[in-house]
Amino acid sequence: MAYLTSRVHSPQGFHPTFTTSIHSPLQLLVSGHNLTSSCTLHLLYTLPPGIFVDRHELALRHNQYTFIHWGSRDLERPVGAVEASEVLISVPEPGGVELEKDDGQGEVEVRVEVPMHLRYGRPRKKDQVEGREERERGGKPYQEICVDWPMAFLSCPRCSDTDCLSSQVTPPSPTTIPLHVLSSLTNQSTHTLIPINPHPSFNVTFNHRNHTCIALLLPVGDASDLALVEILTTLTMLACFFKRKLTERLRVYD
Repeated sequence: MAYLTSRVHSPQGFHPTFTTSIHSPLQLLVSGHNLTSSCTLHLLYTLPPGIFVDRHELALRHNQYTFIHWGSRDLERPVGAVEASEVLISVPEPGGVELEKDDGQGEVEVRVEVPMHLRYGRPRKKDQVEGREERERGGKPYQEICVDWPMAFLSCPRCSDTDCLSSQVTPPSPTTIPLHVLSSLTNQSTHTLIPINPHPSFNVTFNHRNHTCIALLLPVGDASDLALVEILTTLTMLACFFKRKLTERLRVYD
């Protein structure tokens, strides 16, 4: 049975990269086709307001995958000014790397990397900070953001023989994929959608949180520094203004 795992690089900075891996037995056929050569892999990311993708950055990866984005396109808006967004990553004929497991059975791994970015969070006071992660960083304000693993599914050509659908694959549920995502797929009439679920070991909860939820730490400003920042910003703007006026007068005398 095919399954997925997901992890993130740089979970404590403003520019994390999500890496999702699809693992499949070598002999697994979907609708009579090998998933790495005849199917399209789709990954649907649902992103909370604190995280976003740069469409121009994703466009540079056109040789790896295509994408469709739903949500705000303004990259500079703060967390409080936007809502959740979605991005559908599509990998045609994903290929993959053949691996040998400990039990001697081979499998194919397809790895997809999606760069993301964090928005500026609302400033918080140090005495408002809660949680182990913040205390380990000397009380500096951090906001924890939880991002779920992507919903993964394959779009594979249908075959005339109904028996060609591998028994190792669970039939898709039409309610699991949002309607606006289904409507964006151009080959629904000729293809079958096959879901890929997380590895069973990750489908458990700990402290009311699913293991398929990745926690990111968003650095936020210290609200107690706001007055100092406003004063320094004002002085900087005044200095730039007077410097410009002085430069203009010197040009007149020249």
